[in-house]
Amino acid sequence: MEEVQGINSVFSKYLNPREVDESLCDKEKCAKCGGRCCKHMGCHFRPQDFKNLTAQSLIDFIDESQCVSIDWWEGNPLNENDESIERTYFLRVRNKDGRIVEGAWVGECKLLETNGCPLSDEYRPHGGYTLVPAKDADSECVSKYTKQQCVTEWLQYQDVLREVVEHYGGAHMSILDLMEGFLGMYKEFAKERRDEGN
Repeated sequence: MEEVQGINSVFSKYLNPREVDESLCDKEKCAKCGGRCCKHMGCHFRPQDFKNLTAQSLIDFIDESQCVSIDWWEGNPLNENDESIERTYFLRVRNKDGRIVEGAWVGECKLLETNGCPLSDEYRPHGGYTLVPAKDADSECVSKYTKQQCVTEWLQYQDVLREVVEHYGGAHMSILDLMEGFLGMYKEFAKERRDEGN
């Protein structure tokens, strides 16, 4: 309980509180789902979630929370033919065993607990707050704030995010990172196939 209060306290220090719309998330459906979406990736922040978008404030938030990663979208989210942008950075909740700077395709949210997400709706990243839980076991959760929408909103803050990335040693995707990504996707695919067979 103390850890939950601690993470919400850190988030409230750096994030803008939102007026919670109780109709947005059906917590009963979300609990029945068991966190399927949260087992695929930590949810993403939108720039408007933050009180202050300076590099130092984001570094302080990442260091204090110990649960935020800088991820990236390969290229320009608005134009896949634009080769002038190699990657577009954004912030999301870190995956279990994830790194601060990490290009990830799949991974379980570091904050996911047996009772669900410990973050209050008031400070939950926008990507998680606007997630609509699956209707039943055969359907998927639906994001009302997609990763592409998120990355597009972060485009104007790339200089700040590059400064943060450099603070943590840069963004390097090794062959090991690629292999881990593909292995994670394969394990998820194999698990879904096994679950379908039961």
